[in-house]
Amino acid sequence: MLLNKKTCFSKHDLKEAVTKIGEKHILELNENDFLNKMIKARIICNAINEGEEYKFKYPYILYYFAGRYIAHNLRNEQVKSVLEYMS
Repeated sequence: MLLNKKTCFSKHDLKEAVTKIGEKHILELNENDFLNKMIKARIICNAINEGEEYKFKYPYILYYFAGRYIAHNLRNEQVKSVLEYMS
């Protein structure tokens, strides 16, 4: 989301993220169950007028994950350019 400068994501994007998390941590995750739990916990919500698009309910959740991504990927040239642009 940071590199694509997006604040919303689709079910397909969520499926890719859940698959990567499952592979990295050797977990079996179902994207529909994950989505429903995140909606119920009020972490993710439907983006207004976006159909099957979702977003983080509160901006600071996105900021946390963006900051974490930046911290763990500082050597990536693409991340460096985004960080320079943001600065």
